[in-house]
Amino acid sequence: MTKLVKNIEKLIALLQDGNSWCREGAAQKLSGEKCEYDDKDAAKWCLLGGSMKLFGLASVEYFEVYNFLRHQVGQVTISHFNDTSKHKDIMKFLQNCLVSAKNPAQAKAA
Repeated sequence: MTKLVKNIEKLIALLQDGNSWCREGAAQKLSGEKCEYDDKDAAKWCLLGGSMKLFGLASVEYFEVYNFLRHQVGQVTISHFNDTSKHKDIMKFLQNCLVSAKNPAQAKAA
């Protein structure tokens, strides 16, 4: 299993519960107030914020996941996709990303 596959699995685990996912910002507190991804009170993350939380903003792992998601999401930005999608669509997208990461020859997930 590649590092990318493991890291996508970590992102899926973080965002699996709809209560741990958000729109319109990298992260939110339980109250719904926006905050930074690394805020000690952050309880919800978007696709990018979750990646930043898990891997750190300046890490190789973050950039690997970011570049993979960016390729998979297609013509829109990751943020736009996140902010205009429902949680079930985010999870389906991530599951498709996982399949694509495991089988690089397979077509784009989104």
